[in-house]
Amino acid sequence: MAERPRSLTIVGWWLLISSVFGIYAALTAGSNPYVMDALAKSGMSLTAYRSIGTVTSVLVALSGYGVLIGQPWSRLLYLFHSILGMVMVVLTAPSMAGLFIAELLVMGLFQVVFLYLLFRPAADRWFAADWLQLQRSV
Repeated sequence: MAERPRSLTIVGWWLLISSVFGIYAALTAGSNPYVMDALAKSGMSLTAYRSIGTVTSVLVALSGYGVLIGQPWSRLLYLFHSILGMVMVVLTAPSMAGLFIAELLVMGLFQVVFLYLLFRPAADRWFAADWLQLQRSV
């Protein structure tokens, strides 16, 4: 097995740690007046927000763990999560004009960098798989 690139170690741990913060944010959203105001503007219920936030955080944690142990499905899970996350932001947050655009740009920048790191040749060697393979090559 190839040695894990440092960039993938950083990405994997970033995903794991951010998923913990994501779950915390989802579960404590009801006590945050800014979040409650944003939810009121978007029309999303607190229960839906908590559910989506928790499921999303679990997917991110699974992806981070998979990156750290070299499972090819983990980068595809992150790709799926990235696309779905961008769609959800576009569908649920357009009522927050300036903040919405800034959030979308920052989110997009992180995703482009992470996806580049997850799908470059060094990552292919770590995952022992080509671009869209779900399983390791023999």
